[in-house]
Amino acid sequence: MTETMVKELTQMFTLATLEHAAGQHLDADGWRQYQDITDRFEEKQRALESAYVREYDTRVAAERAGLIDDAGKIRRDFKPGFGVQDRFNPAALEREAHRKVRSAHQATLSDLADLKCHALGRLIASYADPPKALPSGPIQSPANNMASQTRPR
Repeated sequence: MTETMVKELTQMFTLATLEHAAGQHLDADGWRQYQDITDRFEEKQRALESAYVREYDTRVAAERAGLIDDAGKIRRDFKPGFGVQDRFNPAALEREAHRKVRSAHQATLSDLADLKCHALGRLIASYADPPKALPSGPIQSPANNMASQTRPR
């Protein structure tokens, strides 16, 4: 699996876990806050999607210009090849620009999903039960506990 697929699966699992925890811990006011957070992030995602569609060509053109500028820079390891054909490929440059724009958009959406998970986690943690106190007395390891038990032979 690629890194982005793993991250998307992790985010989906985290959101499902948070929704389950919300059902156990939140009261009516907490659910209202949960819905407000969810609605706010869905609105941000819709705004990002519409801006992406609206500005896609502009973003690709800017990325293409940046790629051309990077390719045109003289590097210290530059060795002029006399009699060698130019390796400039406009189609490859265009594909790379589109790929980078799509990748940047996916990264932005992923960051937004991370923020949503964090905000929902903080909300649920504020409503969750306080952690239970640890039992007092000496703590025995499972090996010591098993050794002290008598077994029939």
